Amino acid sequence: SVSKSAGRGRSNLPPDKVQRHLIQIRDAYADYNKSALAFVRALADARAELGKETLDKEIAAKLGISKATMSRHMTVAACAPLVERLPKLPKAMCALYPLARMREIQVKLHEGDEAKADDRFVTLLESYNAKTKTADIEKELKKLEVRLSNKERAHQQTMKTDRRNLVLKTSGREISSDETRFIGWNELAH
Repeated sequence: SVSKSAGRGRSNLPPDKVQRHLIQIRDAYADYNKSALAFVRALADARAELGKETLDKEIAAKLGISKATMSRHMTVAACAPLVERLPKLPKAMCALYPLARMREIQVKLHEGDEAKADDRFVTLLESYNAKTKTADIEKELKKLEVRLSNKERAHQQTMKTDRRNLVLKTSGREISSDETRFIGWNELAH
């Protein structure tokens, strides 16, 4: 097997067609992985120096990248714990974007406590490596989405119950503790 070297030309490749293509594809794949990491890091650096708005409006337009594509890439680039571990993770954006979404969900699950969310997210990231299948990452993302949905549903139910209890508690009183008068529904109708 020929190892990749700078400036390898066709003359340095083996004459066997299969071996030659295998080496070329392997080299291209290594370059692709390096460039994907470099692209995400370049976006993260630009975001840090220029801000998200400049990146979205000026840079994305000049690069010819759609707003949706730029948004997915920026979600990854904005996720510092993910960017720090890029070399150890799958290189495909279809794997990195769900990982970044997991961090966003962790923040919501921990009610904005970013330190707690990052601790949990880093633990989750450590369970993945460069060979982790995208399907496994997406499965974990779905679990987190269900947890968040259940938490939001429970919160809405609690708010609904609290409002109902407040109405029931105050409906029999004429004057509140701050001396404002409560008006019943039947009084409003007249």
